[in-house]
Amino acid sequence: AEINISFEVQGKLIRGAVTMKPGIKFRKGQLLYRLNNSDALYTLKARKSGLTTILVASLPDIELDFPQERDKWVKFLNGLNPDAKSLPAFPPTNSEKESLFIVGRNILTEYYTLKSMEEQLKKYAYHAPFSGTVISVNAEPGAVASPGMMIARIAKTGDFEVKIPIAMEDLD
Repeated sequence: AEINISFEVQGKLIRGAVTMKPGIKFRKGQLLYRLNNSDALYTLKARKSGLTTILVASLPDIELDFPQERDKWVKFLNGLNPDAKSLPAFPPTNSEKESLFIVGRNILTEYYTLKSMEEQLKKYAYHAPFSGTVISVNAEPGAVASPGMMIARIAKTGDFEVKIPIAMEDLD
């Protein structure tokens, strides 16, 4: 089976763990390519800081209106480290009033926007989906990869197909 390597995001192409040249073999899970993700990473950190700001501004109201819920929101706030790989789990709300408060302050919207950005960051690396061989390379490290642009073509080793014409009378 052969597949084309392409990205869903745009960025400067960076070499992975394998030198991508025709005939080079690779193992399943090896990093074949990655894209420069520094802009996306900084944007994610800025948005995490924004959520932290919203929560800090909301804490006095949480303490006043939902004193029994304060500790879980403080714990959540403390888990919002801009350098952490992933967000902490969103605390469950225990009343409709608390849910409306959280939604009204855009806390839930910001949280899901950040989760989406975390998922997007995963798309800046391409790991081999199987062990195989490089068939062709269309872009070299340093090039800017656009979404959907074919970077390389790879084939799975061990699973080859051969097409051979056979006359109907020779099928047996």
